[in-house]
Amino acid sequence: MSTSALPTVSFREILVPFDFSDTSDRALEYAQAISRQHSSRLLLVHVVEGHVPVTPGTEWVEESAVRMAEQVEATGMSLREQGFQAESLNRFGTLINQIKELTQAREVDLIVAGTHAGEGLDRAIFGSNAEKLARSIDCPVLLIGPMCSKAGERWLPSRILVATRLYPQRAAIAIYAARLARLTHAEWKLMHVAHPGQAFEREVWQNYIQEVATLAPDVSFGDHQKKILASEQHASLEILQFARDWHADLIVMGASHDSIGVTHFRRGALGEVLAEAVCPILAVRH
Repeated sequence: MSTSALPTVSFREILVPFDFSDTSDRALEYAQAISRQHSSRLLLVHVVEGHVPVTPGTEWVEESAVRMAEQVEATGMSLREQGFQAESLNRFGTLINQIKELTQAREVDLIVAGTHAGEGLDRAIFGSNAEKLARSIDCPVLLIGPMCSKAGERWLPSRILVATRLYPQRAAIAIYAARLARLTHAEWKLMHVAHPGQAFEREVWQNYIQEVATLAPDVSFGDHQKKILASEQHASLEILQFARDWHADLIVMGASHDSIGVTHFRRGALGEVLAEAVCPILAVRH
């Protein structure tokens, strides 16, 4: 990985996938709070999966899509009346493809997405679109889970927990978090959870530190910023417990490439933390 491949910490352009659900409403609240703090431009995007049918007997579907488009535009107008730089777009096609295309075309810095973090049959049928976005797009995604506290007037995290495995190829996660902490004047800690049977050697940590230093000479670690523990519990439980005890108001985690097994059937650590965390999760793809 080269330094140019590292995600940039910026909030100039924020994209919010929007469908008038409670989850997207909460995501928009966070996007507004970030915009107030950083004077961000908001891009409100509603995607209708597939194409609007025009065959006889399906006019109601077309009318529904038109009404939804009008509502999205009205929401954008309301944001502009409140003083936000805001634009609303209606797109047709696959959600992931449309968001990916817009993210690249508009040079989006951050996606803010809400999710109900579905379980069981609901997850198997529908998957988690927000989690799928994080695993599919090379842009940081702020995930607002079902237990997440409400956004304040402005979003300014003060305690950032970085939960990651110490693989050199995941160094970008800590680098992004460290630079975000610098921007927001926040404390940050890095946490790694290993199984008790796994031998953890100092060399592993040193290799990770070296990779971070190579990619980002401006980032350094102090001993007080790292927590490495062996646990019988699943990593997600340890992450959630430490976040609660430390009163973290943001958890930064990695998002591996999309897999139907992860987003539709079983939860990885990202999905499990997202379902229970009382603060947002910032997912950085690796």
